[in-house]
Amino acid sequence: MRLIPWTREDQQNRLGRFFNDFFVDEWRPGEWMPAVDVMETDDSVVARAEIPGMDADDIEISIVNDTLILRGEKLEETHKENENWERVERRYGKFVRTIPLPSAVDFEKAKAEVEKGVLTVTMAKHEGVRPRKIKIKEK
Repeated sequence: MRLIPWTREDQQNRLGRFFNDFFVDEWRPGEWMPAVDVMETDDSVVARAEIPGMDADDIEISIVNDTLILRGEKLEETHKENENWERVERRYGKFVRTIPLPSAVDFEKAKAEVEKGVLTVTMAKHEGVRPRKIKIKEK
């Protein structure tokens, strides 16, 4: 029986496996999510999502309470039988992203547009959550 349960080599192997399992991006079909950035200004909340190769008709946008929900499906391109693909890395599949919003928004004033593979959703804040300046009177 060893007093030390692992040798230095065992520890390095375990640590190496841990980092490989944790950081290596093992893709499985249907596991695709667009990257999303959210920015807040005094008057609005803006979300931008990367959706390369998708059309506006491929995406559904909704706002529930203070959460933006993006749903869609990026369809896989069809491959011809006589083509010999060496590598296929682009991801495809259905996705649902739920993004908590930093402020309450007026969903009726929300607008969305797609340009160069980036979906931009601009949502006006409710009047009650917009910052207001108070003037100070001197006596």
